[in-house]
Amino acid sequence: MGFLKLKLYIELMSIAFGVVGMLYIVPMQIIVEGQPRILTVTILMFLWFIIMSHNITFYELLDKWFKKK
Repeated sequence: MGFLKLKLYIELMSIAFGVVGMLYIVPMQIIVEGQPRILTVTILMFLWFIIMSHNITFYELLDKWFKKK
């Protein structure tokens, strides 16, 4: 497995974990516990900061999905 393929898989996994965290983990913590854990929110904020600043695959996917024809 080449370096670029490994980088692509890591970037895709980070996007998947970020989306699952925002759409499933935090709402379930709010429903079950009444509030989300501070560590969960902090990790998700850090993850989305990294995705927005360093994840090239994220911007390629955004361009592909929302490209005006």
